[in-house]
Amino acid sequence: MLILAGLLVIAGAGVATGAKLITGADVKDASLTGRDIRDGSIGTRDLAPKLRSALTRSGKAGPRGATGAQGATGPQGPAGAAATGGVSVRDGNGVHLGGIVNVSLNYFTVVTSTGHVISLMPNGHSYDQQIYWTGPSCTGTPYLASFSPTANPVVAGYVVYSPIAGGLLAPADPDANGQAPSVSFTGASYGIGTCAANVGSGDGYRMRAVTPASVGLPAYPVAAPLTLH
Repeated sequence: MLILAGLLVIAGAGVATGAKLITGADVKDASLTGRDIRDGSIGTRDLAPKLRSALTRSGKAGPRGATGAQGATGPQGPAGAAATGGVSVRDGNGVHLGGIVNVSLNYFTVVTSTGHVISLMPNGHSYDQQIYWTGPSCTGTPYLASFSPTANPVVAGYVVYSPIAGGLLAPADPDANGQAPSVSFTGASYGIGTCAANVGSGDGYRMRAVTPASVGLPAYPVAAPLTLH
């Protein structure tokens, strides 16, 4: 009987020291914390499917924020090109002269890149304009006749050709609105191709000599033939 009791004690000791698998049933609820879990040891595959799905869903949009302050005004953009008609004119060298604003039997009126207006024939010339002069032999100040003290003003960019003046003329007295008024003058001579005496008073627009470049033309006469595009 003593021998049997000793065997039972030895067998009991063997069971107490043997390996045992720890399961969730052996862990007290809420006893484990983040400190008990090694960093990086748990991945998304270890999480429950519902938790993985929740992590990938976008949250609801938050409330709209307040309107921000207005930004500073940007720099002014470059000036646009001068307005032209739907059809343009090119000279014999292919240079763009401007857009068409009027067409007649043997000439067309062009608005150049500088905003000047001139009537040109296909041969590159403008028709000769009669000019009145304050001095004898077509000298002094040139005037383009308006024939009325109440005549409408002429646009400041209006350009004519005078063979006696030997070139192009434009209004000398444009106002802030880009127009030149008709004024009274005392003339001594006038002419188109030749000069003649003509003493007396009249009404017209005081003119001044201008260069082709200043009115948007490459030269005068313009290289022929002029063509429409």
